[in-house]
Amino acid sequence: LVEVAAGFPGRVYAPPGKYFSGEEKELLLAAADFCLVPSRFEPCGLVDIEFGWNGCVIIGHDTGGLGKMPGVYYSVESSASKHLAAKLAAAVLEAVGLPKQQVDALAAEALSRRFPTDVMMEKYQSQWN
Repeated sequence: LVEVAAGFPGRVYAPPGKYFSGEEKELLLAAADFCLVPSRFEPCGLVDIEFGWNGCVIIGHDTGGLGKMPGVYYSVESSASKHLAAKLAAAVLEAVGLPKQQVDALAAEALSRRFPTDVMMEKYQSQWN
């Protein structure tokens, strides 16, 4: 991701090993247009909700708990690094190439999504039981 960020100076922020919290996290959530979630496995997927509720379009792997917020998702057929990188790159290019009107529509849809705890727990338990 550091290499990706270097290709988009001033537009992509990806500090390695950085954990955000408090006011710094709130600023990041408010400033971001896209949230990249390339997890190979994501059992719950809370990051997508957090960023989606702040108007971000999610770019991510459609695994586990991801995919419930509007965004650009990719599926993988292999765990080979080249394959994963190609799928991720294609999703990023698709997302950043979306017309502003479509990005705004995805963000608006994300802002309207709700996840009642009882419903989410039921879905989570049915997936893992």
